[in-house]
Amino acid sequence: MEVLEIKAYRRKVGKGWAKKYRKEGKIPAILYGHHLEESIPLAIDRKEFQKLFKKGKYEPEAYILKINIEDGVESKVENALLQDFQIDPLTDSIIHADFHAVKMDELVDTHIPILLVGDAIGIKKGGVLQHGISEIYIRALPADIPTHIEVDISSLDIGDSILVGDIKVSEKIKILTPLNEVVVSILAPQRGEIEAETKVEGEITT
Repeated sequence: MEVLEIKAYRRKVGKGWAKKYRKEGKIPAILYGHHLEESIPLAIDRKEFQKLFKKGKYEPEAYILKINIEDGVESKVENALLQDFQIDPLTDSIIHADFHAVKMDELVDTHIPILLVGDAIGIKKGGVLQHGISEIYIRALPADIPTHIEVDISSLDIGDSILVGDIKVSEKIKILTPLNEVVVSILAPQRGEIEAETKVEGEITT
């Protein structure tokens, strides 16, 4: 997992402060972790936060964040994962972020997106792709957390499925999601779809 360095400032909390920070082009945030004595309220420059964007697509799972926290004359550095964020439904802009502080030598539990690759045999036969879960829960050291898990569906025929237990991962990663969870299935086409295709083929033949 790529390490990305960003700056943050310890912010004031209380009524009106969050709104003030947003007007100044900053995003209110919170940093928490079991090794911290207490959660740290942060303000991150919006431009700094833009570093988490890649080609217009949001990819928070692609980074371990090395956060340089300035607090007056003092400063400290914490490694963290972006745990969650809130979006204003009216402006579609990020208005708050939660960071989970981690130690590089301690295991972390986190969700990783699943990326389907390949063209399933069953789809070429008219089958329908049905998605199951879109991410898996894993445990690993921060540096060993992948940006995503690839699942090859090329060999799937109609009626076939891939379960979490079928996914191959590094020995450094432990999957915490139940192994019987369905990742993807290829379903038989609906009867109406088959009849429609047959009718079209008949019209072409005549």
